[in-house]
Amino acid sequence: GTSELAVFDGNYATGGTGGGAISLGSGKLVVTGYKFINNYANLGGAIYNSGGVTTELYGLDSKVIESIFKDNHTPSGGGGAIYVPSGSLNVEGYTFDSNDSKTA
Repeated sequence: GTSELAVFDGNYATGGTGGGAISLGSGKLVVTGYKFINNYANLGGAIYNSGGVTTELYGLDSKVIESIFKDNHTPSGGGGAIYVPSGSLNVEGYTFDSNDSKTA
């Protein structure tokens, strides 16, 4: 679905999962005007998109437009703000500030 002007602040994905704010397994993701602040996950502090291959197969275009990613974290080295293990995710008009991904 498409959403606008949402704020994800201080979310935490537990149990080694991905995407402190959003975890997508399949389908289409369109994010416009979101703020992702201080989110935490094992992979993709703010967004984890494991459905990249699925979205490409069906001709869908997942994208993030005019969004802000600030102070998102992951301890695994897998994308402080966004992690896409396969496929693609288009990002347009973004701000990335102080996101980190550290290996243990």
